[in-house]
Amino acid sequence: MKHRLNRKLIIRLSVLAIISALLFGGAFAALRARYAKENEARLSAVAEAVRARYPDVPEEELLRLLRDPPETGESFFRKYGLSEGDLAGAPERNAFTGTLIAGLGALAFFALGAGALYLFDARRRKQEAGSLTAYLDAVAAGDYGLKIAENAEGDYSALSNRLYDLTVRLREAADTSRRNSEALSRWLMDISHQIRTPLTSAVIMVDALADPATDADTRREFLDETSRQLDVIESLLDSLLRLAKLESGTVTLSREPLTARLLIDNVRERLGVLLDLRGVALEFGGDLDEPFPGDPSWQTEALSNVVKNCAEHSPEGSVIRLTAEAVGVYLRLTVEDEGEGIDDADLPHVFERFYKAKNAGPNSVGIGLNLAKTVIEAQNGYITVRSEKNKGTRFTIGYKR
Repeated sequence: MKHRLNRKLIIRLSVLAIISALLFGGAFAALRARYAKENEARLSAVAEAVRARYPDVPEEELLRLLRDPPETGESFFRKYGLSEGDLAGAPERNAFTGTLIAGLGALAFFALGAGALYLFDARRRKQEAGSLTAYLDAVAAGDYGLKIAENAEGDYSALSNRLYDLTVRLREAADTSRRNSEALSRWLMDISHQIRTPLTSAVIMVDALADPATDADTRREFLDETSRQLDVIESLLDSLLRLAKLESGTVTLSREPLTARLLIDNVRERLGVLLDLRGVALEFGGDLDEPFPGDPSWQTEALSNVVKNCAEHSPEGSVIRLTAEAVGVYLRLTVEDEGEGIDDADLPHVFERFYKAKNAGPNSVGIGLNLAKTVIEAQNGYITVRSEKNKGTRFTIGYKR
């Protein structure tokens, strides 16, 4: 795999290059000053020698000799018994040699520094790769509780962060799988426990029906009871299936425009026969046409379970009142009956799955209110209950608008 320089290494190399350039510049400046001083000394010595030999030489000509010897020509040098080597050569050659040495020194400094930085970076990368390998081995062994130390930058840092994100997702998936497995076990235990009683009763009734000694009236009674027990099992399985779909996420609740009037009409259609048989009337009013989003089928199911619970504990000739009121971001719907109320000891548990209050009916499976609460809360709503013994019960449902 191609080895790429990371940002930090590039910055370090840039700093090293700047330091090398400064060192070279300083050395070059020192050399220039040194060789300028040497050249000035040589020219002064030559000038003194010329004056000693030719005291009458004009000052302008001497300055020309010192300042601009290349333009004087060979005749000028012969005139005063000099050569071009007396004025030029050694300082220039030394300056070139010194500059070359300074440049090579700066280049060598940069090369050694760059090599050291590269080796340091390679070693660091190797250590990081080793840490990632050990981390992946631990994750592969099922240890999702590890956390990679965050790095400031670099290829391995980005990879580490992504691996940590994946580890978090794996841990969440493992936790979800464990919870689902535990929930499935509880579901199987609950279903087994809840079905055992009505199923046992049905089996006993069927055995009695098979007995030739059973008379006709007893047979008819046993048939009715067997049918009732089978209805309980069917209702239980249907409710459990609905709850299982909600909790497993296999169904998606829609968000269609709803009103309290629409839900109440659906409930009246669904529970009309039950209400008539029990002699219970429905009254409703308030902000019935105030819209809110929700799943019409599931919210109808939830409200039906609440109204059904009220109807089953209301005396004949009583009224169940449904009142809608827009309050802030919620549409608040109260469902109030005139029934026997809920015992104080049972009140905190009425929404628990499979909980049966002391006054629960023979066909109750203790799941209707739990299903209602699950559906309502799944769409950001809430449901509460207040009750007074022998004076009635009030359920309050809040639908998020």
